[in-house]
Amino acid sequence: MTKVWHEADYMRALMSRASSELPHVRLFRRNVGMTSVGGRTFRSGIKGQCDLYVLARGGWYGEVELKRYTKLSEDQERWRDWCNQWGVPWVCLSVSKGEEPAATLARWCGELRQFVPGAVCQDVPSGDVKARVKVGKPLEFRAGDGDLVLDRDEE
Repeated sequence: MTKVWHEADYMRALMSRASSELPHVRLFRRNVGMTSVGGRTFRSGIKGQCDLYVLARGGWYGEVELKRYTKLSEDQERWRDWCNQWGVPWVCLSVSKGEEPAATLARWCGELRQFVPGAVCQDVPSGDVKARVKVGKPLEFRAGDGDLVLDRDEE
């Protein structure tokens, strides 16, 4: 029996695949909703915010909405419009009916490659990229094999 893929399955698979196909781009899941803990209710996010947000090397940021056979809700349309008004890059990646999940993921990675500015997707020059933060003891952030490494200098 063939597994039925839900939007969350596509999201997890995209996050995994994009990390290897787009090494200078990171996708992060955004949780939007409400939960109750110990009798208190907490809201996370803003209604309509995208499923994912993108951070790319150099500080580029964008919003990614995923859709599996549905349209944007009114809240999602408002979020899209707000992003457009504020100049925040926004894209909707949709599953095409009859398309195999592997084909969808390959297409989405191609669409993300077009969405993220080309200069960000270039190879990193030789040597580590370094940035210093001066709070208490200096921290050093090094971009190594595509993952962020946090080191504390010993002085």
